[in-house]
Amino acid sequence: MKVILPSVPPGTLLHLRAGEWYTGGAPAMEETEIQVVAIDRTDPRTRDGEPEVWVSAHWSTCMHPMRQGHLRCFGNYIRVTAIVREVAAR
Repeated sequence: MKVILPSVPPGTLLHLRAGEWYTGGAPAMEETEIQVVAIDRTDPRTRDGEPEVWVSAHWSTCMHPMRQGHLRCFGNYIRVTAIVREVAAR
């Protein structure tokens, strides 16, 4: 499956709605905000008919998101439609 994503530079803030990201393998029931570090475009998957990609990021509340050596706070699958919506809104 080929997934077409817009350019999402490191540091881009994404506002994710409930059901657009996962926690413990299940769709999250709350909204969150993350700051993108990297998106893995090479291994997309489909869940419930919607493509998803793995995103490494920091929570928006992270005190040291771009400090060298600071481990990423967040790594999970995110729906492509959420990424496209957030980039288009900028």
